[in-house]
Amino acid sequence: MSNILRSYIIEDEKANLDSLVNLLDNYCDNIEIVGTAECVEDSIKEIKKLNPNIIFLDINLPKGSGFTLFDYFSEPEFFVIFTTAHVNYAVDAFNTTAVHFLAKPVEISGLKKSIQKVEELIEEKKNFSHVKIIAGPNIATTKIALPAVTGLHYVPLEEIVWVEAQSNYSVFHLVNGKNLLVSKTLKLFEKPLKELNFFRLNRSSIVNISHILYSSRHQKVEVTLTGDIILTLSEKRKQEFKNLFE
Repeated sequence: MSNILRSYIIEDEKANLDSLVNLLDNYCDNIEIVGTAECVEDSIKEIKKLNPNIIFLDINLPKGSGFTLFDYFSEPEFFVIFTTAHVNYAVDAFNTTAVHFLAKPVEISGLKKSIQKVEELIEEKKNFSHVKIIAGPNIATTKIALPAVTGLHYVPLEEIVWVEAQSNYSVFHLVNGKNLLVSKTLKLFEKPLKELNFFRLNRSSIVNISHILYSSRHQKVEVTLTGDIILTLSEKRKQEFKNLFE
């Protein structure tokens, strides 16, 4: 039997809320609804307290867009399933690395498919709960194992230019221009990569120090990486960054 998944619903229209609750209660045995809210602002404290696995999130809400949820959780442990009547939001939804996008009225087949996808991602995280470093005789030959659906990518550290946070995922930007999407938060990679010549530049970026080419002296410090990638250094990390090169 599947593990029980704790879910939270952000939906302002009562009819849509009742319909989704009915589908979850009657057709999804592995779902427990732990809370609901009518807007993102009202949900934040409860989400932090209740720690749900899934958030069913409407986009058009009375106090702002559902997308603002990611302003409060840059590296969330939960998975988001968008529910909206406006299918034109689909591209924006997937740009947040949402697990699924359900058009209203929500159908049971799509709902079950989205929940199954969450289960698969949770299982994948369990299988790769730690960052695996394959140490070579030096940094140039040391590799990191990055999990994909079908297996592991063994990537030399020197080929990683920077790592970007995207919700519960991390995107590894490689020197050859390719990207690898990994279903782990950036926070998980911060400590092991820091010990291997990487630096947390800001809330959403870890960079390979070997690929830093230039940093501006403006009040807002911008760092240029291999490939003409320009990222902004956070204010609180300025001194630590300066210490790297002194």
